[in-house]
Amino acid sequence: MNPTKNLRHTHGLLLAAALLSCHASAIAQRHLAEVGADCSSLEYHLRLAPLKNTDSRCSLIWNYTDSANFRALRYTIPSLSSSDNLAGFESQYELIEYKDGAETIVAAGSFRDSYTSHPALSAMLRVLPSSACVDIGSGKAAVSIPIVYSHENSCTGYACSHQLQELRNDITASRTALPEKSQFQSLDSLRSHISASKDAYEAFWIYLDRDTNISKAVPGGRYTLATISDGRGAYDIIYIDGIDKGNSRWQPFTIKGQLQPTIFADHFNLHWLDNNGLVADKEANATIEIQGTVLKLTFPMLKSSMRFSRVPK
Repeated sequence: MNPTKNLRHTHGLLLAAALLSCHASAIAQRHLAEVGADCSSLEYHLRLAPLKNTDSRCSLIWNYTDSANFRALRYTIPSLSSSDNLAGFESQYELIEYKDGAETIVAAGSFRDSYTSHPALSAMLRVLPSSACVDIGSGKAAVSIPIVYSHENSCTGYACSHQLQELRNDITASRTALPEKSQFQSLDSLRSHISASKDAYEAFWIYLDRDTNISKAVPGGRYTLATISDGRGAYDIIYIDGIDKGNSRWQPFTIKGQLQPTIFADHFNLHWLDNNGLVADKEANATIEIQGTVLKLTFPMLKSSMRFSRVPK
């Protein structure tokens, strides 16, 4: 759905050994990846293989601005010998925050899990526009820990007390796009343009209905839209009204998306910005149906669609 950028090992800052808060003789330092303030959602998947006879301590780090200011989840990766075939293993964790060099333990706990036939422990940092958490587990998540994540220019990465085999160390980030203003400044000017247009695709559209998978796509409102030619064969989708209250990103006459022509009549590739400014265009498409009276926007990867009814001139 969203444009992503692989940020693995893109920044040269090194983690301080103090992150580990342990007495291991060997410290495996790791590079951090830089994440911009425009990052609205992020997934960082770290999967490490345990040692045979020695427990390891790992710190998953985010919001790292310098060695004195960052947040982290510090957890144990139990050795293979400490994991029982029936009972599995127990791992402890601490959610910590460093501010001006002072450490605060925000939360602490433990969880039980067991290694699979390919023993490893995953930590997954998940960041959404309004929430964030870290999931830890060998196969599926054994514990999910809510965290605070600041959307600011900072770094994300990890440090470990031992040199463990990396099975995954991948970061993908989705960035917001700022809405562009259309050429129209008022409803009257937009109405006059559409009334005078001989282009059948230029029209006002009001919300009709939707078929939405709420686990993948959250409806953002009951929109009123307009479609206007960009002069190059595509049609800008202009937002008029209907966004859910409390969303200040979208103002009237900003461009919500674009219908991009295909070789098929009344069928378009769809470029769409969701309410958070994320691009939703992977396999998205639009069709004009029922003798030109219905505009349907379809998002196959989200298993969702919306329909709009044409406003007669």
